[in-house]
Amino acid sequence: LAHFAHARVECADARRRWPDVTFDLIILSEIGYYLDEAELANIAARCRASLRSSGTLLGCHWRHRVDHCPLSGDRVQAIIGEVAGLRPWVCRVENDFRLDVWCDADESVARDAGL
Repeated sequence: LAHFAHARVECADARRRWPDVTFDLIILSEIGYYLDEAELANIAARCRASLRSSGTLLGCHWRHRVDHCPLSGDRVQAIIGEVAGLRPWVCRVENDFRLDVWCDADESVARDAGL
């Protein structure tokens, strides 16, 4: 992403430090099951608060049990969806993973974009 002046990548512990900016897109992938329910709910709430009005939240997690992790991927996705309070846009459930996309769009991404 170095070639894109408008993009920024940060490596941080989201439980301890959350950037004070808004985002068009937030992706939570392969991290949720390492957290407990309270930590994940806190991060999901921060995601929601940090999304622009037309922003999108994407979650993708492995559905098989991960050793030493308190949550399953399905539970992670459910918590994110419940706490974020956004409209479910896409839900893809495979044997190995679940991918959900949530946004504030009323009816259509294209319509919201004026297309």
